[in-house]
Amino acid sequence: MSKARRVLISIGLICLTANLLSESAKGVVPGKKIELPDYPEGAAYILSRLSNEELIQIERSEPVFVAIVAREGISSFIRKDAISKLSVIRKTDEATQILRAITEMDQKQDTSTDTLNELAVLLTSSTPQQLDDLRTLLVDLTTEGKLHRTRVIGYAGLVIVDNGIDDLWKPLQESNHGVEALLESIGLIPDANLHTAFLPMIKHLSNDLKHAELRKAGILASTRISGYESEASTNLISLIKKDVDRATAIQALLQLPSAYWPKKRISELADIILSYAVEFAPEERNTPEFKRTLQLGEEVAALVPEAPARDIRSQLGSLGIRIVTLRVIPQLLLYDKRHIVVEAGESVEITFENTGIMPHNLVIVAPNAMQEIGLKAAGMINHPEGRNGKKFVPDSRNVMVATRMLTAGEFGVLRFVAPKEVGDYPYLCTFPGHWFQMNGTMHVVRDINNWSAETKP
Repeated sequence: MSKARRVLISIGLICLTANLLSESAKGVVPGKKIELPDYPEGAAYILSRLSNEELIQIERSEPVFVAIVAREGISSFIRKDAISKLSVIRKTDEATQILRAITEMDQKQDTSTDTLNELAVLLTSSTPQQLDDLRTLLVDLTTEGKLHRTRVIGYAGLVIVDNGIDDLWKPLQESNHGVEALLESIGLIPDANLHTAFLPMIKHLSNDLKHAELRKAGILASTRISGYESEASTNLISLIKKDVDRATAIQALLQLPSAYWPKKRISELADIILSYAVEFAPEERNTPEFKRTLQLGEEVAALVPEAPARDIRSQLGSLGIRIVTLRVIPQLLLYDKRHIVVEAGESVEITFENTGIMPHNLVIVAPNAMQEIGLKAAGMINHPEGRNGKKFVPDSRNVMVATRMLTAGEFGVLRFVAPKEVGDYPYLCTFPGHWFQMNGTMHVVRDINNWSAETKP
């Protein structure tokens, strides 16, 4: 198939799913009348008793729009429309309504993470001027917010307003309260140029010998800065070598694509990891720290020549099962790996970490079934419950294993025995519309060493 034909097919599939999503959003015509109390608390209570499907089918009014904005599981199209309508009714801008909804969720300690994250993305997409008008409310959210996530949102808004972190970081140095929330706000800031403003803070914390938790937070945050990946990789390998927060440094290094790792230090890193892995007692080999160590060893093996790679895999294989970690590339609809390799019939454990902002899952399907499953998932937008109750996972025999839909910061673990039949098994995110970009291939092979030797450039 020619490249041009593949492009045309991809465009056609994108248009088809866009139409499915658009029709799903338009398909519900509100009109069913319902009597609501004339005070907000009473109306909110009555509406809280309705299912999502019932809520979006009733006649729209201010209380109904308010309920839709904060409701978990509502289509983003319908939520955005409700925000727009509320801003007209209340004669304010949309940013004000978004922040008001976030604040109300915080006061109720509503931990509907998907909704909060969706509102956070909408808020931080506002202009600096719009957010500047809300500065007092954003400050209140960082200092008085009841939920950690809402404090993170508040800091993200302030960083955008201030075009930096100097005025935020200086007061925090004395109390250390709020430091982790400020660091986490990097993931909500769409302008990558603003990320570099965090570098002095991160370098300071990464060398903080007095506060272990803040030092770990700084080490992990060093991987979130666009354009800093190579320097961060070098620093992390030095920490691993010195055994300074080694477990945290390994966790952080795994968050960076191996293309950024310094090639001259890969052999050195391999020796360190092998020595470290054998130090774990048998009863410690089910811990996240050990599994990350194995995963780093596997990734290092893919970067060295064939002979040492075989030796690394042999030594690691004697310690545990095949360990794989997949993550979301922040700000993008992409997994951090487009290919993973397992041996036919072996035990596999895949940890999927949602390091993005939007909801994502990991679904492994039969060969050549990615398009089928992706389109079926798109058709589930109004009825998302699928296989084993997992949202947007079609009930199909071509679905092999799947995580649930994970919100930002969550992780899921898939444990399974790899198929005995060798082949290419696609994996994808089945949140409607994501699968076009967010996919990869699990290669099931007879011998990983032989496969790696044959496929290395």
